[in-house]
Amino acid sequence: MPVVEASVADWIRLVRAEYEEMPGLVLTCPQIRRMWGISSDLCVRLMSRLVAEGFVVHRLDGSYARPSDMHAKRAS
Repeated sequence: MPVVEASVADWIRLVRAEYEEMPGLVLTCPQIRRMWGISSDLCVRLMSRLVAEGFVVHRLDGSYARPSDMHAKRAS
């Protein structure tokens, strides 16, 4: 999904779906950027919104995880 063709809402749905489909998923912004080929700015916007909604938490190590997965290890 090229960035120019997808809206922020489309990206939010995609990221939510991935986290819902993979319990224990813990990713950093660089990993998210590589996974979906998005810019750093878009990654920060998406994840900030998901944090504000309470869907994910921004952990002390810089990774993002579902609140229910707080004890999961970060992906390498």
